[in-house]
Amino acid sequence: MISAYYTAYAFMALVDGLERWLSENAFASVNEIRGRLDATHVDRADMFMRTQYLRKMSDYELHHAPVGLGERAPLPQSSSTRASAGERR
Repeated sequence: MISAYYTAYAFMALVDGLERWLSENAFASVNEIRGRLDATHVDRADMFMRTQYLRKMSDYELHHAPVGLGERAPLPQSSSTRASAGERR
């Protein structure tokens, strides 16, 4: 069971990180970033949505590009996954 102390500490760390990110990116509050990724603020919502879709697909292809004939690049593994698989560094 998670203690109330740990929960409060984790929440404070989350809020501090958010406040730091907001100030580093010149935002005064969360309200300023709310809705920035939706299509309500553009004239051509269909083009905006299509662009977002293509960006996601190109990111996917970049990270899962074919290595050779019929092969795919391996997915990155976390250190815990490597350790559980018995790999040593």
